Amino acid sequence: MHAYALMGNHVHLLLTSARAGGAAGLMPAIAARYALYLATAYGHEDSVWEEPYDASPVHARRHLLACMRYIEENPVRAGLVARPGAYPWSSYRANALGEYDPLVTPHPHYYSLGRSPGERRAAYAALGSSTCP
Repeated sequence: MHAYALMGNHVHLLLTSARAGGAAGLMPAIAARYALYLATAYGHEDSVWEEPYDASPVHARRHLLACMRYIEENPVRAGLVARPGAYPWSSYRANALGEYDPLVTPHPHYYSLGRSPGERRAAYAALGSSTCP
């Protein structure tokens, strides 16, 4: 996983799958397991999510980094925090501030932002907020 933001009513994930089609199959598998848990534990029979998920592929370097920042800016746009580093449930602090996060694996395009970890973090943080087409 390269970027994430865990929101109160939705989740943003940007990942590279080890298998072709693996990313597109991830959310249905998670939903099925969670639905089974809810049904077993609470007798819940409704849909797990209100809206369908989007598993759009991200190809270009510019698009990948823009999507990473878009995901990590989501808590700011939602009015939960003033800056992305203040939100504890996203990958921003790993990608821009260098904090250890076992969930984050840097993408090769992230590594191309600089020679040293400090250069990469500074270049990433300087990208600012973005949109994800």
